[in-house]
Amino acid sequence: MTLQDIGAIGELVGGIAVIVSLIYLATQVRHGLQGYKSNITQEVTTHFSRLQLDIAKDTDLLRAWLRAERGEDLESLDQRRVLQVVSSFMIGFENLYFQYQAGMVDRDAYEARRPVVANILTYTGARDWWDNYGCIQHPPKFVQEVELVLKEFEGRLSSPVAARLS
Repeated sequence: MTLQDIGAIGELVGGIAVIVSLIYLATQVRHGLQGYKSNITQEVTTHFSRLQLDIAKDTDLLRAWLRAERGEDLESLDQRRVLQVVSSFMIGFENLYFQYQAGMVDRDAYEARRPVVANILTYTGARDWWDNYGCIQHPPKFVQEVELVLKEFEGRLSSPVAARLS
């Protein structure tokens, strides 16, 4: 075996090592991305879970929320409480939408939340809030998505208010 043969074998081994390293790095990047996606899903879930828990723990807010869900008139303070929660839900939905657009959230997870957006905006005062204030507090792409969702689910929602609107 000549020095050139040994050099050729060394180059071959080096080339294989580079390919193995690239495969390893690609695998690590894929695992890192999956972990990142999992964290995003957890954060979105936590946001909505906290909102629901906050509503459940506060008797006054829970009563106001239930009245708004049924389409009943609300006193000024209760209306403000409900709209603050609606606003927080919409911030969560905005985050979910942009994470979905970036490929960080599963399509099924996103699609499952779309009718919730439309339903919440049927609560007492929520649609007026959205039309007058909410739509200017969010990026135009998200506003377009919400408007599309509202049209798509119009007449197909379960709340009493939605039933009266259709």
